[in-house]
Amino acid sequence: MAKNCAFCGKPLTFKDSFVWESRPICKSCLKSRQQPAETSTAPGAVDAVETEKEKTEKETEVFSEEKVKKELQGWGIGLIVLGIIHLVVSKFLDPTWGIVIIVLGIANLALMKPWLFVVNGVALIAVGIMNFATPLRVLGVFQIVWGIQEFVKYGKYRKWAAANAMQGNVRE
Repeated sequence: MAKNCAFCGKPLTFKDSFVWESRPICKSCLKSRQQPAETSTAPGAVDAVETEKEKTEKETEVFSEEKVKKELQGWGIGLIVLGIIHLVVSKFLDPTWGIVIIVLGIANLALMKPWLFVVNGVALIAVGIMNFATPLRVLGVFQIVWGIQEFVKYGKYRKWAAANAMQGNVRE
């Protein structure tokens, strides 16, 4: 089945057929319609840049100073509860870590600084490793995964803080 150039109507051969804006085009018409190299962009390149920019904006919208403080408040309460569980179930869990976790929970409530995400992550991973050696291995695995998630969260927070620091919107 022979195709014709959509612009000049010339029959196309295999060697001379190209596609321009989803239509078949001959070599001579293609040359006359091509943009200069400085201004041409690959199809979809602008969309890809905009998509990446939108993705970054959505990622950074997750945080605000109020949300960080609210999350750290939740952390404080959660860590205090987890520390109490360690003290109550001292037969299976190390009560010393229970005290450390309670102190960390109080620090989250009192300080409410973003770097506490890292401290929380380190503490949870350490406690998780200790609990992995107990009969409650599932709790240890949960704590390790939870601790790693806090490192990831802090990394996202830093991106948000860096983007907003340039605008003068964030203070640490």
